[in-house]
Amino acid sequence: MRRLLLLFPLLSLCSTACESDGRELFTQLSVRFILPDDRPVERIELLSDISYCENINTKERVFFTVLDGRSATLTLQKGVYTLIVEANLHYTDGTVQYVRNADHNTPSEALAWMDDRSSIVLLLKYVN
Repeated sequence: MRRLLLLFPLLSLCSTACESDGRELFTQLSVRFILPDDRPVERIELLSDISYCENINTKERVFFTVLDGRSATLTLQKGVYTLIVEANLHYTDGTVQYVRNADHNTPSEALAWMDDRSSIVLLLKYVN
């Protein structure tokens, strides 16, 4: 009887562990972009083929796709990432300026995202 009492909690733990849906493996990363000046921007055009987060262990790249104003949301597997963002800023006066943020583009500057939700603010800088 005593063995049965010890076995029951172990079996219930195993059954709850098997019911995992995988969500605990991912983080929702919210990225907010700060522009280099106060000029009114008509739109931000992310260069999606060269704007991404890269998992430094698996080398998997998750590309930035859709912007919501000056923010983007990515679903990433929890881990350590480098990232780079390059974009064209289209100003209301018709000018276009190339900007970048490469502050976390090397393994020594990588960021760890292990929570279910994470966020970062990136300052975009002019590239001459």
